[in-house]
Amino acid sequence: MVDASRFAGLPSWEIVSSGLADLAAGRTSVASLLVLSVSVRMRQLGIVLLPSTMEDGNAALYALVAAEVGERRAHGRYNALRRRVAKFLRAAGANVAGRDATLH
Repeated sequence: MVDASRFAGLPSWEIVSSGLADLAAGRTSVASLLVLSVSVRMRQLGIVLLPSTMEDGNAALYALVAAEVGERRAHGRYNALRRRVAKFLRAAGANVAGRDATLH
């Protein structure tokens, strides 16, 4: 298991950490659904997610985004959120790989 706080300086950490906190508290939010949607990759990075009863689906994320910003702007906002989490995952993957290389 990896201490998730080591990712604090990475791009888009703020939305990821917010999603992790919301998941831990059982709150459904855009951030928690975003993190849940990439839970497999998060686990590969060593970030353990607590079991959740939330719906695991991009459809739920899109619906929540649409409720927040309206259907007209939902597609663009949804894609922007996905890009942000992808940016975090790339940076976190490089962070983990760099640390693993220094351990050998």
